[in-house]
Amino acid sequence: MKVFILSLMLLLVVLTEVLLVIDVTMGLILYILFLASVCVILSKKEDLNSFDKLLSILFVVPLVKILQIFITLSFPWKAFLGYATLLTLSIYYLHWFKIKIPIKGNYSVLPLVIVIGALIGFLGKIFSVGITEFSVLLIFVMVLSEELFFRGLVQKTSEPVLGTSLSIIMPALFYGLLHISFGLFPFIYFLSFGLISGIIYKYTNNLVLCFLLGLIANFVLFVPF
Repeated sequence: MKVFILSLMLLLVVLTEVLLVIDVTMGLILYILFLASVCVILSKKEDLNSFDKLLSILFVVPLVKILQIFITLSFPWKAFLGYATLLTLSIYYLHWFKIKIPIKGNYSVLPLVIVIGALIGFLGKIFSVGITEFSVLLIFVMVLSEELFFRGLVQKTSEPVLGTSLSIIMPALFYGLLHISFGLFPFIYFLSFGLISGIIYKYTNNLVLCFLLGLIANFVLFVPF
């Protein structure tokens, strides 16, 4: 049942992201339905178990997307505010659920992380996954917020519910599907990045390495050269 509910949410994300390209209003309505469905499920709970905590964390995704829809600023500021909101909510949930972020784990694979990050960035650049408007601050906030949310929160919270393998796959799939409106390759690209980052996080117990992976990949991807 839990996997079924999460599968429905993933399907809803796909439909919503596609609809946002066709009709922003319809996409907005679906994300509001996403929020409403989570609220209905959680409203009947007095105490939150592991699955309830996971649902409440996934509540953040449509919330941030809806915020970005209504922001009328230019892209860099619009993206920055969206990621800053994601970062703020991630820190709030980490504190609320008393989740500790491991930063003293295994660093032996650091050279490999650097190489993989650079390769991921080059692949994205070759297939034009990146954007032309960027800033160092935006990249930093984007990577930090995404790794805290998808690895530190979603992967960590989903492991007791889904097991090791699905706890790596589900956040990565969620991350990839949030980019499916940009096309098939961006979906595959971000899905692959999520899987690699998730595996690194699981087997090194070190979120810093995931942050460095994303930072290197995004700098190679976005910086023009």
